[in-house]
Amino acid sequence: MSLRSKFTAWIILPVVLLPAIPWMVTLIIERLPFLRGVSLFAALITVALLAKAWLLNVFAELRTKMAVVEIEADAITVQHYFGLAPRRVYHLNELEGFYTSLVPSRFGMYEHLYLIADNKKAVTLSAFYHGNYQALRAALATKVTDLGLQEYSFVADVKELFS
Repeated sequence: MSLRSKFTAWIILPVVLLPAIPWMVTLIIERLPFLRGVSLFAALITVALLAKAWLLNVFAELRTKMAVVEIEADAITVQHYFGLAPRRVYHLNELEGFYTSLVPSRFGMYEHLYLIADNKKAVTLSAFYHGNYQALRAALATKVTDLGLQEYSFVADVKELFS
């Protein structure tokens, strides 16, 4: 029997907002007080840098956390970028285990689960992004070693996003 991840409704938000970038750029130029009285070129450069940072963040999130995961009897299949990337299969004997972290957010604390292969985070599952996170975690706990709870580090998370 296999178990496939399901996304929460919140995961759709960044993708839906992508087409709104031109509108957001116009709104930012008109509304930001520090851009008033600045040349149009300087305002566009500022907004372009802000938009680039936002896009990098969205695509980094797509790559690291928005993955379709299927847990099978002897392997775990992962497809990043909403399941659009090529499949990567991890056989259970390749995995060293998993650890969890409690990640703070504006809406509360969310648990993230990190599968470790070759001393690196191979797969990230999140209670925020995956609607059936608890079922996925329970299935993994029977197949892979639980390495415990690790304190969350924002700096390490940002490094992972852009590595």
